[in-house]
Amino acid sequence: MRQHWSRWAKAGIAAFVIVIVAVGCKSTEDRIATTIAMQLEECRQSEETFYQFTTRDGDTYEVLAELCHLEPSEVNMVDEWRGIVTTGPATWTAEKDESRQGAVLMQRVAWPELEQALALHNRSSQDIEHMERAEEHFASAEEEYGDSAWVRQQRLDNLLKLRTETLANDDGETIVGDAAEAYLAEFVAWANEAGEQGARVGAQLSVVDHINGYRQRQERSLDRLGSGDRRWKARIGHAEDDGDRAEARRLQEEFEAILNERPAQEKRLQDLMERADREACSYTDQMTTDGIDDEGLRRRITSAKRQFDCDFAVADDEDGEEIAEEQ
Repeated sequence: MRQHWSRWAKAGIAAFVIVIVAVGCKSTEDRIATTIAMQLEECRQSEETFYQFTTRDGDTYEVLAELCHLEPSEVNMVDEWRGIVTTGPATWTAEKDESRQGAVLMQRVAWPELEQALALHNRSSQDIEHMERAEEHFASAEEEYGDSAWVRQQRLDNLLKLRTETLANDDGETIVGDAAEAYLAEFVAWANEAGEQGARVGAQLSVVDHINGYRQRQERSLDRLGSGDRRWKARIGHAEDDGDRAEARRLQEEFEAILNERPAQEKRLQDLMERADREACSYTDQMTTDGIDDEGLRRRITSAKRQFDCDFAVADDEDGEEIAEEQ
């Protein structure tokens, strides 16, 4: 409770100081510059991904904290009492409030493209249309500010979620999908150029996790095969007990048809699981701990490499073409 009070007390004191300092400046424009500058400085002290602040009216806003470290623009006066400052794509607005003795107060901070992308991406009930619209906004946000590994990771996560919803085993695409694969290649190229090796590995791990989710779904389907056999046998037995030989024979024939199809179903699911192994291995083979100082991330890389059966040998088929066969 004391920690909670302390946090809000500090926030209140900071807001009070901002108001006092801002009131003491000469012009409204200077006072707006001071108010926003102090808010930016507080944001720079944040260790969270998002910096959050509450206005005097009780409205809460948040912004990607890394934007606070960008060079702020000069104040652009929207009118005689309100001005804005930008840091990259983020717009910080402060205004002079005559109802509070002319004090200059923070009004809001906004990055509309990212806000809309996250609102669609984080919906509790999602559909393909929402994820496609989120992709459009993520792409626009990245155009506005392409130096954020966090934004790029969110965009990749959204593409992988979209692929999960649209994936069909016979659609001719990989488990990851064409769109996510293409974007991952862009992400990795950017990360290598920017020296963001942790971001590169994080992106690759999210793709491996996506493939593993697919593999687990096939494994669960394989485990469920035969789970209804007992019910079929019970239905046949009940029909026989009732003396309904025709019904018992019909049920027996349906059950035998299911049993006859099962080996093919098992083979198909095993093939899909092997497909997942092969795709995952194509990514884990690219992953390295070189340049990764974070011990937790290094452990995740090691775990991912051990998670899949990547012990494949290369053999020649009858036509002399190379094919990969599991040993």
